[in-house]
Amino acid sequence: MKIRILAAAAVFAAAAATAALAQPPGGGGGGGGGGGGGQDPAARFAAMDTNKDGAISKEEWTAAGRPEAGFDRADANHDGKITMEEMAAAPRGGPGGGGGGGGGGGRPPQ
Repeated sequence: MKIRILAAAAVFAAAAATAALAQPPGGGGGGGGGGGGGQDPAARFAAMDTNKDGAISKEEWTAAGRPEAGFDRADANHDGKITMEEMAAAPRGGPGGGGGGGGGGGRPPQ
């Protein structure tokens, strides 16, 4: 009987550890590919605008680990810089982009 309880506990612990490893850091939101996690656009923007000029250059973008293709998509007016408004409106996900949205830390529907 004790062996069955211990075996069940071991299986449960292994399953819980596997589920925890499958979760993204921070418990949920997809976030910006290549960094940013579940941060809101303003926090991502502030972190990437290293020279604090109010815009993100392609150099700042790639230095943050983001792919160039994502910069080109986010730079809506193609002026070579991304404003806070462009970043907030930028499409997320897909090739070279910023990872899917995703919800909180809950389980997906079964």
